[in-house]
Amino acid sequence: MSQLPGADIFTRISDKSEKYRLFLDLCNARGEVIGKRPEPSADVLSFVAYDFDKDQLFLKLTGISGHLQNTGSLILSFFVGGEKYFFIGTYKTASNDAIMVEAPPQLFHLQRREDYRLKIPASYKALYEVVSVNGVTRKHSFPLVDLSGGGCRINVSTQILALKIGDELKGHIFLPDRSPILINSSVRHQRVDPTAKNVMTCGLQFVGANELTKNRIVAVVMDLYRQLFSNHYAN
Repeated sequence: MSQLPGADIFTRISDKSEKYRLFLDLCNARGEVIGKRPEPSADVLSFVAYDFDKDQLFLKLTGISGHLQNTGSLILSFFVGGEKYFFIGTYKTASNDAIMVEAPPQLFHLQRREDYRLKIPASYKALYEVVSVNGVTRKHSFPLVDLSGGGCRINVSTQILALKIGDELKGHIFLPDRSPILINSSVRHQRVDPTAKNVMTCGLQFVGANELTKNRIVAVVMDLYRQLFSNHYAN
C-alpha cells in the first residue's frame, strides 16, 4: 500500500493480490456495499456482494433511492474486517437486480473513516445554510470550514447570530455543483477567530442523520478530496 502525499485520509492499495483478497473476503461474507452516484445526483443504492471472478465484482441490488441505469459509474464503499474501503467503479447490469462492476485500478482504505475532517479551501464556496435555531426560524448562510461524516465547522459572525454551546440547528449544506444535504446539528464547541473581528468558529455535530445520509456525506468528502487534491491521485 502507498500513502497519499501530505494526507492521512486515504491509503491507496496498489497490490493487485491484496485488492482481490479484499473483494473475495467481501463476497464470502456476503457483505453490504453502498453505492452513490457521482454528484450532483443524490441517489444512494444498497447491494450485497455475492461473487468475484476474472476482475469482475457482482453485486445484488437490495435497495435504491433513484433509478438504476443500465450502465454508469458509482462511488462504492464497503467494510472488511471492520475497516472501510472506497473505490469509483464502472458497472453494467447483469440481471434485473444485479450489476457487474469492473475491478478498479485504484482502491482506497479510509484511514479515519467518518471522523476524517476535510479542510475546505477558502476559494471553494461551501456553505451551511441555517433555517432554524432551537426551533425558531432564523435564516442565515455561513462559510463551511471543514466537513466530515459526523460534523463540520462553520465561521459565524457574532453580529449576525450569537450561537452558544448546545444550540440545535436545522439547515442544508451547500457545495458547488452538488445537491443540498439536509442536516440537523448541535453546537459542540466554539473558538474566537483571532484573525477576524466578530467571527467565531463553531464546531457542529450532526444529529439524527440516518445511514444513507451519513454514507452520502462520507462519499462527498471522498469526492471533494479527489476533486480538490486530484494531484495526489496519479497512478
